[in-house]
Amino acid sequence: LMDSLDSDNPLSPLVHLDADWKRFGDKVKRRIRVWTLRVVGHAVASNSSRAERIDLSGAGYTDQELRSLFEELQHNHTVTSLDLSNNNLTDQTLRPLATLIPRHKTLARLVLRGSGVSSLLHVEIDRLLLLRNLERAKEALAENSPDLVRLTILQDADISDEEILELAPFFEKNTHVAEILLNGSKQLTQHGISSLLESSNNSSLTRLVLRSAPEGGMHPRTRKLVRQSMGKRALAVAL
Repeated sequence: LMDSLDSDNPLSPLVHLDADWKRFGDKVKRRIRVWTLRVVGHAVASNSSRAERIDLSGAGYTDQELRSLFEELQHNHTVTSLDLSNNNLTDQTLRPLATLIPRHKTLARLVLRGSGVSSLLHVEIDRLLLLRNLERAKEALAENSPDLVRLTILQDADISDEEILELAPFFEKNTHVAEILLNGSKQLTQHGISSLLESSNNSSLTRLVLRSAPEGGMHPRTRKLVRQSMGKRALAVAL
């Protein structure tokens, strides 16, 4: 293991280490962090498909350790998901991610809980991701590709009725999407769900994944509306 961590080759045979960090001493943890960043940094810089989903959670990374990786992300177009949860970062280092999101071609998911980010910047980044993913959803629906049967890009977004209304015209013209995941939303109401179901009335939609309201369940009228739609169109709904 130590030979692999000390290898000069950033793409050495050891490409993934899944272990309980608490079992290692500080010296070994440090070497694992350095090795991981070397492998990830090389993949990000070369736009490798190996860098589509990056998980750096729970490793105790600091601003100094991740600064070069964030710089490489500025020129990357393969990363789709980045998990930075439970690290020791600050807004100063994470702020460039906020400016990166609107122009990054593929980044659709960014996990920051417990990363050290301030609540203000966290809200800003979540909002930027939502707006970017809304645009991606519109583009994907407009293409009407037969390869797109599951729309998952909005599954972590706290999407509102107004934003669903923006998507309605695109659902009307799409004939291939069979499943929509909206299980990250706490804001959707009967109005938004009704608009979505009506706009996709003639589409191939057969499954809608929602999230129950945090107060203890979805509003009875909304639940009735969804169930009625199920009966008419054999629509399976996960509440």
